[in-house]
Amino acid sequence: MTTLHNNSLDKLDKKLYEQQCKVIKEIFATNEVYREVIKYKLFQLKFNKMHNVGEKVEQEINDLEKMMKGEGSLIRMVLEFMTPSNAWIIEKCFLDQTTKFQSEWYLERFSKTTFYKRKKEAIQEFLKFYFHNVS
Repeated sequence: MTTLHNNSLDKLDKKLYEQQCKVIKEIFATNEVYREVIKYKLFQLKFNKMHNVGEKVEQEINDLEKMMKGEGSLIRMVLEFMTPSNAWIIEKCFLDQTTKFQSEWYLERFSKTTFYKRKKEAIQEFLKFYFHNVS
């Protein structure tokens, strides 16, 4: 390949990765809002349950509690398809309430360079499965 071709491919790869980072952040931000809605619905149902116990309310509560845990969600399904190490990185970066807001949690396990290389691989693997299963 020519140098011009390599430079163009590198630029496209960089642009693709930048877009992938935006997409994955939006997916998990949307997931957070979705979980807040579920939490509110769960609160309402539990409040209503105190006044009206019925199988339908009980089943709805059970379903929402499963949803709060992420059971059956596309995100959980994708994480199960991924390699364990990449799934772990995605969980730590986007789902874990402790580490997702810390900027250097990974330093106990990786150098900065290694982490960003593995994070890129994890994001690409996540999105490959995410879009493959959605379409």
